[in-house]
Amino acid sequence: MEHIDFGMMRLPEGKMSTREGRVVFLEDVLDEAAAEADKVIAEKNPDLEGREQVAEMVGVGAVVFNDLKRERVKDVEFVWSEILSFEGDTGPYVQYTHARLASILRKGAAEQAELDSVPAPDWSSLNDASPILGKLGRFNAVLSRAARNAEPSELTTYALGLCRDTNTWIAKERVLGQAPEVTAARLAFVDGVRQVLANALSILGVGAPQRM
Repeated sequence: MEHIDFGMMRLPEGKMSTREGRVVFLEDVLDEAAAEADKVIAEKNPDLEGREQVAEMVGVGAVVFNDLKRERVKDVEFVWSEILSFEGDTGPYVQYTHARLASILRKGAAEQAELDSVPAPDWSSLNDASPILGKLGRFNAVLSRAARNAEPSELTTYALGLCRDTNTWIAKERVLGQAPEVTAARLAFVDGVRQVLANALSILGVGAPQRM
């Protein structure tokens, strides 16, 4: 067994104190986060199947990821607006990227189903993705270091960086509707990133939704 120290959670007005009424209950935070997630989903994807379950997954993920993205020994100031944010370096951003990749894979499977046969992938079409491929290859090393240092923030930082790089790549390089051998290679790449993100989220205790 090993003792792992970590910082305190503080309110803007000072240290939490049940005696003085300065306290926030986790149950209230999770309920509020799920409600906030449901509002966002209702605006962007109101017909989403299982919306309530996805909102719960995203809301809890927002709280957990926000807590783990900082170095554990540092104190954290509890600010509602930051805890419930779904933009920037947040858990919902990583979850959304996973859901986006899953959507591309579903559409890609439908596209390939119309072909007589799936051609051999043209791996040269991934030349521009080589930095991301290198990052995928470093996942095990990052995970080992995070475990060795008992520092979850190393994994959250990795996941956020992988999402940013992948979203930038997707914006420049189309995956679907290309020559079949190009699409095959890029779908394999997308699935590799999706799997690593799913693994990272699972290790952090955060759900990886297929749709958002």
